[in-house]
Amino acid sequence: MRYVTAGVWLLGCLVGIVAMALHMTAPGLPIRASIALAPELGAKGKVLWMFVHPQCQCTRASLDELESVLAQRRNGVTITIAYYCPANRPDSWAMGGLWSQAKEILGANRLIDRDGKLCRRFGARTSGQTLLFDRPTGSLLFAGGLTQARAMTGDSDGASAVRSWLSGHPSSTTAPVYGCALLGD
Repeated sequence: MRYVTAGVWLLGCLVGIVAMALHMTAPGLPIRASIALAPELGAKGKVLWMFVHPQCQCTRASLDELESVLAQRRNGVTITIAYYCPANRPDSWAMGGLWSQAKEILGANRLIDRDGKLCRRFGARTSGQTLLFDRPTGSLLFAGGLTQARAMTGDSDGASAVRSWLSGHPSSTTAPVYGCALLGD
C-alpha cells in the first residue's frame, strides 16, 4: 500500500511540474487587429505603449525588460504604460506594486485604462503587450512581449527587436507575449 501511495504522490508531483512548465512557456493571446497610431505631423521618434494587468505578477519581468531596453536608447521615445482597471474598481486597485515599479522608468507616462477601453482600441489582450509605433507615419513597427517566458527576465526576441527598432535598424515585427489575460478573455 505504501508503494501505491508513493507512486500516486510522485505521479501527482510530475503532473504538477509538467503543468507549471507548460503554463510558464505558453504565450498569451496576440493583439486582435493591426492598428495604426495617428501620425503627428512633423514629429520624429517612436511611440511605445505597454499594457499591464496590475494584478499579474508575470508583468514585473516585462517592466524590468522595458527598463533594460530603454536604458540603452530612450531619446525620442514617448512611453505610455496603461494599467487596466475594471469599471467597478477604484483607481487604487491598479496603483499597486507594478504602478510603483513603472515610476522608476524615467519618462514613462502611467495611466489608468478604465474598463479596458485602450486595451480594446489597440487590441491588447495579454499583460505585457508592447506596441512600438513610428511617430511620423503612425505605422506599427512591433507588437509583442519583451520576456522569454512568464515572469522570466533575460534575452528575448521581443526585447532584441525593440532595441533594434529604437536604434534605427528594422527588425522583427512580432514576438510572443507572456502574461495574464488583460480583460479576462
